[in-house]
Amino acid sequence: MSELLVDRDAELEVLASVVTGLAAGRSAFVQISGPPGAGRTALLRRAMAAAVTEDVRVLHAAGIPHAPGGTGTGNDVVGTFAAGLPAEFTTGEQVSVAALCENFVAAARRRPLMLVLDDAQWMDERSWLWLRALLRRLNWAPLLVVVAINELGSPAESFTGELGAEATVHESARHVLRLRPLSTDGVRRLLAANHARPVDPEAAAEVLHHSRGVPSVVRAALLTAGTADLAAGAAEARGDWVGRVMRVLAPEPTALARTAAICGDDFDWQLVCAVSGLPPAVAARAAGVLRRLGLADDAGPSRPVRFTEPVVVERVLAGMPTEERAELFRRVFTLGLRAGAEHAFLARVVLSAPAGSPGTGPLLYGEARRLHARRRHEEAARLLERALREPAEEAAKARLMVELAAVEAVTAPEASDRRLVRVLLGSGPVDPALRLRAADMLVSQGRPSVARRTLTAAARMDGISATERGTLAALCALAEETIPELDDYSFSTAPPLPDPPDTPASAGIAAWLLAVRGTDRPRALALARAALEVPTRQDGPLSPSLLAGAVLMLGGAPEEAARGLDSILVEARRRGMRAAAVWAMLTRGSVALMQERWDEAARYFDWMSQELPERGWHPMVAGHARALTVTLHLQRNRPEAARRCAAEPLPPGVEHSMGGAQALFASGLVRLSDGEAGEALELFLESGRRMLARQWLNPVLLSWRVLAGIAYQANGQTEEAQRLVLEERALAERWGEPGYLDRVKGMSAIVLEPT
Repeated sequence: MSELLVDRDAELEVLASVVTGLAAGRSAFVQISGPPGAGRTALLRRAMAAAVTEDVRVLHAAGIPHAPGGTGTGNDVVGTFAAGLPAEFTTGEQVSVAALCENFVAAARRRPLMLVLDDAQWMDERSWLWLRALLRRLNWAPLLVVVAINELGSPAESFTGELGAEATVHESARHVLRLRPLSTDGVRRLLAANHARPVDPEAAAEVLHHSRGVPSVVRAALLTAGTADLAAGAAEARGDWVGRVMRVLAPEPTALARTAAICGDDFDWQLVCAVSGLPPAVAARAAGVLRRLGLADDAGPSRPVRFTEPVVVERVLAGMPTEERAELFRRVFTLGLRAGAEHAFLARVVLSAPAGSPGTGPLLYGEARRLHARRRHEEAARLLERALREPAEEAAKARLMVELAAVEAVTAPEASDRRLVRVLLGSGPVDPALRLRAADMLVSQGRPSVARRTLTAAARMDGISATERGTLAALCALAEETIPELDDYSFSTAPPLPDPPDTPASAGIAAWLLAVRGTDRPRALALARAALEVPTRQDGPLSPSLLAGAVLMLGGAPEEAARGLDSILVEARRRGMRAAAVWAMLTRGSVALMQERWDEAARYFDWMSQELPERGWHPMVAGHARALTVTLHLQRNRPEAARRCAAEPLPPGVEHSMGGAQALFASGLVRLSDGEAGEALELFLESGRRMLARQWLNPVLLSWRVLAGIAYQANGQTEEAQRLVLEERALAERWGEPGYLDRVKGMSAIVLEPT
């Protein structure tokens, strides 16, 4: 690319005038300053090219960058200049600074001399002494000294600024040029010149915003992205430029930049200074350096350094050694905790701080719970994972693991299960209430091949109380009853349930078993009510209460079921058990559907996916939700929506659960409504086979017999139709729920009374 200088007309005019003046015998001193990439070197080259056309001797030297605070090597600038003098003005030996100055003055008297020094801030101490002494002699001969410095905050920059204050310099022309950022028009012209096409003013303004008007960044944007996406190219080039600047920035601005990048707007200026270790006066000077470089903005006296670009913050911290970075984050956390900084900010800081800082664990735990409640689950999980790295007793770690499992039920269900298994079967001490909560969560999440095995083992562990063992046995029975197993291993190994039930959990399971078998409705209702008497007790599991609520609905007490389920939903959310909350919503929606409150049912079904993604639902819940949604669409006369819903694939693990049977049944309803009685019949019969295989005989769970009878009737198979319908009526009469019995009689009339 051509070295086009835009927005530098004033500087070029000054340089041209001093070169012309030098040829006429007039001395001058020019100081050019600007951030890296601003075009200082390009201006020097342009000035030297102009001097070639005059009768002027031009000598050039440049300082070599070295690490901030380190000692430069190879920065003998005066030696480089002296080597360019004619032999008659050099001795070849080390001479004093005064003698060196005499040599340069003598050469300038012979022929006007232009000394061009780039990156002056890197020259060694002897060169500084020589240059200072030479400037005192500037009017002794035709001498033009042009010095370029960057603005990286090194002490040498202030020395360079003092050069122009030498008394004798004022007798000659003196110019201090600071290179400003490019204007929008300058950016547009620079871009247009380098890809030979006009650039849209809006695109130029966007590049200016990302590049902060640094010419080298604008050019790099073209190299990075071409003309396809100049703004993205400028942003990437800006990040690279910041990385290069940070490698050579002076120690004080570097320390301030790193501290301010971490603290952001959460610390006031005094705290930022304290963390950085800089006295206020030094920090103020360092802040000026960062602003002049365009790295930071000025947000007023209370916040003289403010980073507004994420790429700058990233690159400012990227180059830090790991140990230094961790220590800085630790200092920020310690001082921020003492100063009462916002916990949300301190939690973000702790993620990068080393473990072991006092107060870290409780802060992370509290902030994670707040984030989880606000549905910022990924952030909450990161905080809890970090909290587990803190030194703590095993019991405290187990509590954190359960909290993390509650969050990961949303973000990573399989990981959630693994953590709950560790709590349930781990060798460390665990509070019994916490162990029951973990078991309850595992059941409500219902992952096949995990919950049943774990709960069977947990219920048979040594060293637990009889009450805890009984509750675990009830949860194990619940898992065996509701969670499908995808392998051939038999899990009929749960400890037997007491009869009569002696805990609310065992009462809920006993009620469910009576309901699915379709026997003794009065006792099932009594047991369900007993299970729901204490649904919000902190040490009581919720999963059996969910089944109890379903039993009340199936047994003809929908209002009682709704009240109990509402209480369970509130408690499930309080405990962070989102899978249990989804289960409660499903059953609550079922109650509304049974009462023909279509809009209310639809709201509950919509809320389920908002509470927890479908992959985290219990298998029975997922299949049942699909069936109820299809039924709702058909009731609202939306056959197309019902078809789409029925055609969607079921999540893994659902097919062999009761929910899978219900989903098949719902697909049969769609086929029957479309007049495809043969296909509907196969779906109804398959759903029935699956229900019978699990000994779920109660027709109130799924009216597959009467619907299969209607399909048989449509196919002309009257005898089979009547057999199934009569069987359904007999089972409905055995269960004895009046409302359902009336519905069955109404449907069976289609077969038994075809007229």
